[in-house]
Amino acid sequence: HEDVKREALREKLKRLTEKYSEDVLTGFLREWYGPEKCGRPGRRCTPCYSLIRRYRAGERQSHAPHHDAHSFVTVVVSLTDYGAEYKGGLYVVSTKSSERNYVKLNRGDAVAHQADLHHGVRVWDQRDDGGPSERWSWIMWFRDSDTCEDHGAEWHDDCADTNGGNNPTCMYLLANKSNDANRLRWNQKASDAGHAQASVKMAYAYLKVLPSHLDLDVDRARELFQSAISSSNEPDGHYGMVLLLLAQARQAIVTQPTNQRKQMAAIANLGSPMVMKAIAHLEEAAKGGHVFAMFNLGICYTYGYDQKDGTRSFELASKWFEASGLPEGLFAKALYLRSKGRPEEANSYEQNAQLLGFGTPWRKKARDRTGSGGSGGVKLNLQWPPLPGGQFPLEW
Repeated sequence: HEDVKREALREKLKRLTEKYSEDVLTGFLREWYGPEKCGRPGRRCTPCYSLIRRYRAGERQSHAPHHDAHSFVTVVVSLTDYGAEYKGGLYVVSTKSSERNYVKLNRGDAVAHQADLHHGVRVWDQRDDGGPSERWSWIMWFRDSDTCEDHGAEWHDDCADTNGGNNPTCMYLLANKSNDANRLRWNQKASDAGHAQASVKMAYAYLKVLPSHLDLDVDRARELFQSAISSSNEPDGHYGMVLLLLAQARQAIVTQPTNQRKQMAAIANLGSPMVMKAIAHLEEAAKGGHVFAMFNLGICYTYGYDQKDGTRSFELASKWFEASGLPEGLFAKALYLRSKGRPEEANSYEQNAQLLGFGTPWRKKARDRTGSGGSGGVKLNLQWPPLPGGQFPLEW
């Protein structure tokens, strides 16, 4: 019954939007991008996928920075007014990966971009009048094919080639469309040319987190994470440094010969320079919008890793969990509110977490597959060191 209702709704939306996508937007794109990109026989720009998306305060509020690798041209039409109904919204990532430049779209405004644009979405909690933000948009993905065939492997050939521009972003995007051997080669070339995300991917390849023929090389991975930070303040570079620092701290504890020595090492680890350095990197990543970093700051304060006496800051932790906007973070916030005797608020956060997929079989698989948005292989659960009692933080 639900499938029938959904199909009827989709058909209604198609009838409503088709005249705009076909008669207005398609013609505009073919003229704007010209015959070489959008008008060749059999390769005319054509709307292939269409969806309506909602972002709402307290529910889904963000989409991590990414490239639309499956779309030759993307068109986003706003269905809500900036300021009056939402704040934040679509942003473009600058060459400094921690900087966001928001595009203020009102109802009926449209923006078109190609796959090389690094962008994301973050809807703020409140609109201008203090009420909750709610942003709706209509998104269309166009391909350069009359029949919607995917020619993505060709899109970045020319600009990635030495004779055609030697563009590091094109190299990085071409890597994502290549087989394993060429993927590594193009990521290496992009990294050498200063592309921060490519450097992060190469770092994970050296750590054997991403598949490659490269030998395990932690020192080289550290250099690449640091390069991504130095060139662009890349949030995933900071997050990678956290991974290495926590692994080092963990190893120093678990390799102690006796339980007593392990406990002593775990006590010394709390608030240690190494842990504080990891926390500083988490904070820098969080400033850049890295939601996994925000979630792990919640873990840090829940278990007292920042304090030499292990004092736990549950209220501060709950704020970071909520700021992440992740279903896991919203559920953690609900646990905190319930512990404070605020069941109605807790129920609201728990329901929102479930709406976003918390507790469903597909959620963890999707999270592991997509990573942080900027790089696959990035995990939500960092390998925090053992606490003095021998326990580890709960894995989500």
